[in-house]
Amino acid sequence: MSERTLIVIEQHTFPDEFLEQGFDLGVLEFTDLLLALIDETTEYCKQNVPWLEQK
Repeated sequence: MSERTLIVIEQHTFPDEFLEQGFDLGVLEFTDLLLALIDETTEYCKQNVPWLEQK
C-alpha cells in the first residue's frame, strides 16, 4: 500500500476579507447605535424592576 497525503490550501482573497470585515464593522456600528438609543431613552425614565423591590 502507498501512503496518501492530503494537502488543504485555504485561499483568502482581498475582496473576500474586505467584504467580511466591512460587514462585521457595519453590524458593530449598528449595534452601538441601537445601544445608544436604548440608553438615552432609559436614562430619563424610572425602570420598574420587581426583584429589586423585594429585597
